[in-house]
Amino acid sequence: MCFCSPTCGIKAVSLRLEALSVNSSSPLEPTPSQAALAWQCRRGLLELDLLLGPFLEKAFEDLEETEKWQFHALLKHSDPDLQQWLLGQVPCSDPELQALIRKIQAHAKSPK
Repeated sequence: MCFCSPTCGIKAVSLRLEALSVNSSSPLEPTPSQAALAWQCRRGLLELDLLLGPFLEKAFEDLEETEKWQFHALLKHSDPDLQQWLLGQVPCSDPELQALIRKIQAHAKSPK
């Protein structure tokens, strides 16, 4: 911080940025691009490709910002975990991810 004068703007800007980084519930960086997410949706299992790809293409833009980040977080999980969760074999222990998983499952069952 700058203490060169009482009217120095550096101190105020620094304090505002500090408050944003500590108190903000959403990340300061933008949601990963849809192209980057499309690449991450390409998995080692065809079942996952058939669930995640179409959801990204047709339903991702309608998600809330927090759900978009949850989708990004979901893609960081292993293929076996994703397969069990998305095929309904085992529920996800994270309630927020489980809600998103239900949306993906509903999208897969909806008429094309």
